[in-house]
Parts: sequence; structure tokens; C-alpha cells
Amino acid sequence: MEWMVGESPTDLISVSTGNSTEYSDRQKVDAKRRLLDLVNKGVEATLVQLLETGLIHADPHPGNLRCTSSGEIGFLDFGLLCQMEKRHQFAMLASIVHIVNGDWASLVNALIDMDMVRPGTNIRLVTMELEQALGEVEFKDGIPDVKFSRVLGKILSVAFKYHFRMPAYYTLVLRSLASFEGLAIAADKKFKTFEAAYPYVVRKLLTENSAATRKILHSVLLNRKKEFQWQRLSLFLRVGATRKALQLVTSNSETSPDQSPNKAAGTFDIAYLILTILPSKDGVALRRLLMTAV
Repeated sequence: MEWMVGESPTDLISVSTGNSTEYSDRQKVDAKRRLLDLVNKGVEATLVQLLETGLIHADPHPGNLRCTSSGEIGFLDFGLLCQMEKRHQFAMLASIVHIVNGDWASLVNALIDMDMVRPGTNIRLVTMELEQALGEVEFKDGIPDVKFSRVLGKILSVAFKYHFRMPAYYTLVLRSLASFEGLAIAADKKFKTFEAAYPYVVRKLLTENSAATRKILHSVLLNRKKEFQWQRLSLFLRVGATRKALQLVTSNSETSPDQSPNKAAGTFDIAYLILTILPSKDGVALRRLLMTAV
């Protein structure tokens, strides 16, 4: 047991959204920054638990979270934990990737691997329903420009219609991610869980050399004719090199995309990512992938 001191998300929300007489603008900006930092770290912590350890803190409500003085996220109350099987971990990883890439047939296969789809279900109809429900989602820089809760709602509507099973681990993981999104939206209505989570997912796929991750990568980067899709790889590298800096509340500081210095920085980040990964021990998957393409 360890005593943990820190601010709760509820306190940070209270300060960041408080009236102008109670808190200064600087206090509001700082509280918002710390809250969004906590949420981003919480999303990444959930993904680490989901994709690395398989042991998940399944009840991250505001009362169970703390923002410590050192800027770390603290979890309290481990009374509700979820242990996942390895195959379910990779199936959930695959489902995130397939949603982003609009590959509904592969998404259904991932749901089957999660033990959600009952035997005898009409897979073709389920695929069509998912495409109809999620096909309207817009993308920004290769990432769904939509709230996680909305995507989840659309998937659940199809799941209920076709009487999917809802394994405990599945509902608890989604609840965890949705909880963090709810916290963030209280301070920043433009927050997107996919935007916070997907760079971690991409980096895992590019650096983990396992049969499961290679299978997911190949499903994304090779078409049905086994032809390499360079545009997809370029997008993967761009997302993997994203710097998830928090956006502070500033006045009169908007910069047009054409004038933004982030373009040059983004190109540098991609080059840096490639040069860092390729010669390293974590670059086996990427080296194999490039050899496949040549």
C-alpha cells in the first residue's frame, strides 16, 4: 500500500471551468493543462494495461484518479480489475486499427476473435451494418475525427441487433476509455480519444515483432492482391511520429496550416522515427515490412 497525494480530476475541472471572480485566467489555463495531461496519460496507461500487461484497472472514475505534484497519473482503489487473454488483447488492437482504416470485414473478424459474435451469425449482414453505421465517420490526418463514445455507440447498436456476446473485459476496457474521454471533454470539447490513443497503437505495430502484430500490419499495408500500399505506410509513419502536445488556451494565437512550423517538424519527426527504429532491435518488424515491399 502506498499513500498518494495529488489533485483529483473533479478539482481540476472545477478550477478550469470556474467563474472569473473565483479563479484567475492563469489558474484556469494551468488546471486545464494538467487535466488534459492526466487524461492523455490515462489513455496511454489504459493502452499499456490493455496491450502490454493484460491486467486493467477497470474503474478509473474521477474519485480513483490523481494528478500528482510530479505530473504523473495515480490510480486508486484496485477493487475492480480485469485480466485479459493474449488473443483478446491482439484482437482489440486489431479492431482499433480496422476501425481507423475502414476495413469492416476485418473488424468483424476481430470481433469474432474477441468471442463477441455468436456462431451462426450472418457475417455478411453484420459487415454491411457496420459499414453503414461507421462509413460516415470523417477522418483528419488519418485518424477518426469523432468522439470515441459515438463510435462505440454505433458498434453497440449493431451488437445489440445481432445479439452479440459482451465479454466482461470488453465492456470494462471500453468503459475505461470512455471515462477518460468524458473527463477531457469537460475541459476541452474538441478532445478525441482516437487522436490520443492511435499514435501508441501505431508505434506498437511498428516496433513489436510478433506473429500477431505482423498479421495486423500486413492486413493494413497489403491489399488483397498482396500489393504493398505505400500511402498506408506513409500515414502510419506520420501518425507514429505525432507529438501529442497539449493545446493550451491562448488568445489570438491561431496559425493557418500553410504557415504552421509543424509541417517541417512533422517531416523531421518521421525521418527521426525511421532512422531511430530501423537500425534498432525494435526495427525488425519495419525492416521485414520494407523487404516485403521491395
